[in-house]
Amino acid sequence: MTLKERVIPWKLQQLRAIERRMLAVPAKLKEDLNLYESGYRGEQNLDYHLSFLQGEEFEVLHDLRLRGENGFYFQIDCLVVTPHVLVIVEVKNMVGRFQFRDELGQMVRVWKGEEVVMPNPLNQIWRQQSQLSGWLVARRFPLIPIESLVVFSNPSTIIQSTEEGKQSLSRVIHAEGIVPRLEKISKKFSHNGRKQLPPSTYRKLAEKLVQSHTPLYSSILELYNLHPQNLIKGVFCSECNKPHMIRQSKSGRWTCTHCNKNSKTAYVQALEDYYLLIKPTISNQELRDYLQIDSSAVAYQLLKKLDVKRTHKNKHCYYHLTIPLRLK
Repeated sequence: MTLKERVIPWKLQQLRAIERRMLAVPAKLKEDLNLYESGYRGEQNLDYHLSFLQGEEFEVLHDLRLRGENGFYFQIDCLVVTPHVLVIVEVKNMVGRFQFRDELGQMVRVWKGEEVVMPNPLNQIWRQQSQLSGWLVARRFPLIPIESLVVFSNPSTIIQSTEEGKQSLSRVIHAEGIVPRLEKISKKFSHNGRKQLPPSTYRKLAEKLVQSHTPLYSSILELYNLHPQNLIKGVFCSECNKPHMIRQSKSGRWTCTHCNKNSKTAYVQALEDYYLLIKPTISNQELRDYLQIDSSAVAYQLLKKLDVKRTHKNKHCYYHLTIPLRLK
């Protein structure tokens, strides 16, 4: 059972929005976008294989971000909660040949004739195990075994190890093998059918993990040394992807001057981009400037249709945007 569904990563949504709203996308930003797209595809591939997991005792939590007892946050791609054991799953979507060298604590990628030393995900999941264990102890949950796996989602990836790394390699698998491996781990810790956690505690733990999830919200423009002035304003057409949609005063529809597509809700994505890239609140004046419309009355009508919270400050009304943005 999937208790916490996977959503499109926040940073990936931000990077997609920037790419839409810039004439010239910086090379580093484009590179990061490709990496995040690849990572998300890998996570979706893992989700497909996890969908074959049978039994109510498996609770799957995707994209979990928790505050550690040292004050730092740690993120888990996927956490499988069972009454016997917790399993941390770290997903990698990369091609090439990967060799794990335990004697040096390294993972080496061989691709197109070049060897590159990369961060070792086994070190990452070891830290996550330690942080999750501390999180459980601080909340007075019973001690329960924590296992971890590194999953390569691309079936063409070759996984190897040096002689010293063979033991660690037992925790590295392809996505196709995730279900039998999880079943094997659960059986290993079941102790003749007895459960480490009683049903009430098991359910309480799973729900507490979901409640404690803290999404990461950050300024993507600052990260790439960009400014709102670098962004293209206006409403983009979903058909031709050009910012040429104009609102028709009589019908209230948005019409693309490039391909003639019509839409009554085209401005919703524009406001979601505003939230992702600029800030989570918007005023009537800010909306007029951003959507390139002149009438404050029209802006008010558009804002009034949003199913969002409103606050007032210094005689101004601010609308608190959300993702996804819904209409009344």
